[in-house]
Amino acid sequence: MISSAIASALAGLQIASRRTEIAARNISGSTVEGYVRKEGRFSSGPLGLQYDGIIRAADLPLAREAGQERAGLAGMEAELTARTSLVQRLGDPRTGNDLGSSLTRLSQALTQLGNRPDDIVLQQEAVDSAGETARFLNSLSKEVQNERLFAQRSIAADVATANDRLAAIQKLNEEIRVVPPQGDASDLLDARDKAVQELTTILPVRVSQRPDGTVTLLTETGVTLLDEKVHELQFAGGDAMGPELAYDRGRGGLPGLTVDGIDLTPGSGAPQAIRTGRLAGSFAVRDQVMPQAQRQLDALASTLARAFQQADATIGASTPQAGLLVDSAAPDAGMGAGTVTGLAGRLTVNPRVDPARGGEVWRVRTGVNATSPGEVGDGDQARRFARIFEQSYDFDPAAGLASNTSLIAYANQITDAQQAGKSALEANKSYQSSLVTSLEARLADNQGVDLDKELQDTLLFERSYAASAQVLQTATRMLDELLQRI
Repeated sequence: MISSAIASALAGLQIASRRTEIAARNISGSTVEGYVRKEGRFSSGPLGLQYDGIIRAADLPLAREAGQERAGLAGMEAELTARTSLVQRLGDPRTGNDLGSSLTRLSQALTQLGNRPDDIVLQQEAVDSAGETARFLNSLSKEVQNERLFAQRSIAADVATANDRLAAIQKLNEEIRVVPPQGDASDLLDARDKAVQELTTILPVRVSQRPDGTVTLLTETGVTLLDEKVHELQFAGGDAMGPELAYDRGRGGLPGLTVDGIDLTPGSGAPQAIRTGRLAGSFAVRDQVMPQAQRQLDALASTLARAFQQADATIGASTPQAGLLVDSAAPDAGMGAGTVTGLAGRLTVNPRVDPARGGEVWRVRTGVNATSPGEVGDGDQARRFARIFEQSYDFDPAAGLASNTSLIAYANQITDAQQAGKSALEANKSYQSSLVTSLEARLADNQGVDLDKELQDTLLFERSYAASAQVLQTATRMLDELLQRI
């Protein structure tokens, strides 16, 4: 009986020591990102509980759900950043620094000139107002292309990070595979789960557990990223960007995203294209959101230039010539009927009316192609220019806005549409953020460390250790007394 008591006490000391060690490990790991609470695995033995190793309090289904929602949030954030920059550049109608207000000032300048066509100051103001509108469109087009280029660089950076995470997961898989059955691989599993979480923010992945503790990774559409080896994401990157550039599957243009030759490019129509994550958000900015904004700006620029051209009495309908606003790439050519890709970035005042470039400012009163100044009091041409802002025009329907409206109304629609898109995305992001926060809170409850509980358990384990030690001391004294009597 004394021997049994000693054996039980020793077992109790071991169990209490193990539990205290695990509690201390949890306390120290509570500040480590990605740490999952550890618990001892015990079973019944001939002398009571026996220690069988460590298990992780990992909630894999909940972690998978949280990862998918984080991916959705990351995609929204990437798109919202670009939309916010464009909306800020478009300006605010309430302060008069927006595109519609710029056109209104141009309309007013031409109206005033029509009333006082002989006023050289008003002539210069009309030319300056036309230049202001052209430069505003230039700056907006530049902003659009800068956002596209930034998105492309972000894609390249995320692809490099994703491949790095895949390599790290493969290495951890190899280390986990060689851990003996009774060994402790929990820290390796924590590190692997953290790497998977980081990867999922970039693009969602499906994780499949293997009997040996390793995992395989596939995209949400079933393309293998990791099995016995890493299947790297491929993206050519590059700093080339312009309104004319687009992703065209297999036919050049901007680079796409592939794995082992399989097209994963979001929005490309490929059957295995990824749909969410930060990569999807960046591709949406590069290939959808900003190109649509460019189409809207180009539609306004081309319609405005054609309106001035058609209102110019010195330009024949059969042989169009350059009007008040022209394409800087072909300043002597007239505008065709269709939208010119990227024109918003190239629109400029006709050099023939710009004194800074050798032109004569009186041409804004007479018509751009007039051969002489004519009657200084003739304001008919200026009034014809001013009336273009009172008419309705057919705009390119591919831009997604009203196809028949006035120039100023269309400019306001561009601002309103971009603001509406930003506001809708902000609302979606707010909901998604709340969802992610809720899931992460549940995940923390299920697999995180509760410091108060760990400290309380530590006290209990210390008392258990002390009790087992007391039993061992008592049994030792009993044995000593028996030996003295023999």
